[in-house]
Amino acid sequence: MATLVKQQTALNKPKVYTLTLHPNTILVVTPPEKRTAVLSFKQKKCAIEFGRLIESHKALTKEWPNLSKGKIRFYDDGRKNPTFVDIMEWDPDELVYECGVRYMNIIDIECFSNNSKLSGKYKDIDMEPFMFKEYLDYIWNITP
Repeated sequence: MATLVKQQTALNKPKVYTLTLHPNTILVVTPPEKRTAVLSFKQKKCAIEFGRLIESHKALTKEWPNLSKGKIRFYDDGRKNPTFVDIMEWDPDELVYECGVRYMNIIDIECFSNNSKLSGKYKDIDMEPFMFKEYLDYIWNITP
């Protein structure tokens, strides 16, 4: 079932959290035979734990973990908190909009425990065609 984005709304919904490395770099996964999706955590503590494990893995192996298969073996150096991965808080509707105009989907993660199993609800996001045009005009700096 696809989520159709018609307009951005600001309802009082619980926040969701994503991981970022730089202001314009958000953690995404490309599952087999699916469109690239942003990992969205419903609980901040789960996003922090996932970020911590990613950093630990990178520090010990000098490689980013392969998240596309859903089952991950993290190498954990025991660090307490992430130091270079940031947690970004989103209104759920804003995240849906931002992902939609960038032609990405969302994977909602209820919680992630240290059992290395990544699972969540994959949400297809469809946009009305004019919304892609507005975003592409913006990034290509096209003015009417």
